Amino acid sequence: MDETYKSVIAQLLFGPRKAFDVILRDNLNKYQLLFITLAGISNSFGRAIGIGNSYTLPVKLIFIICTGILIGLIIPNILAATISFTGKWFGGAATPKQVLLVISFALIPVACFLGINIVRLLIFGGALFGSNFNAFNSGSVAGYFFLITHYIQAFLIVPYAILLFVGLSEAQGFPFWKSILNVLVACLLIVVPMMLMVVLVMVVAG
Repeated sequence: MDETYKSVIAQLLFGPRKAFDVILRDNLNKYQLLFITLAGISNSFGRAIGIGNSYTLPVKLIFIICTGILIGLIIPNILAATISFTGKWFGGAATPKQVLLVISFALIPVACFLGINIVRLLIFGGALFGSNFNAFNSGSVAGYFFLITHYIQAFLIVPYAILLFVGLSEAQGFPFWKSILNVLVACLLIVVPMMLMVVLVMVVAG
């Protein structure tokens, strides 16, 4: 990885606003697809824990990787387009490409957690995806490791959200609180029509 990217990623920890200023100004998109894809696989990996015993481990891993890549490519792009669109209602000026760039760097903590998921797999093997998997009650060192990393994974939404809001504030050119509102409205614009479609299908089918 280039020194520029290493420096910017390190700066995200202590000066995210300055980091995103450099990211957006210099359009640092070389690793954008990598960050988004790894984050998608990491999320897919976490959701697959305890899914059942119907398939072999290689099949499950292929499924996790494929769905992770697919989700990683689709959802951030939809979110970026919607955030860019709704951001204009609040006076924002970011393009979908700029928003996607912000999202990709904000997802770095989630992408990094893939390493922890790989360690989990090495420790627990195929049992990690078994329907009866429960490391919490084992009382072993491995069980405590899983418990700690489980809470770390749940906490990752915090640094992701902070980086996203700070980055959007820089990209859109408005205050931090407006970036929060921007994301909330964008999510509503995605979720509400989907819910209405589900209700409509249920009414028609019923």
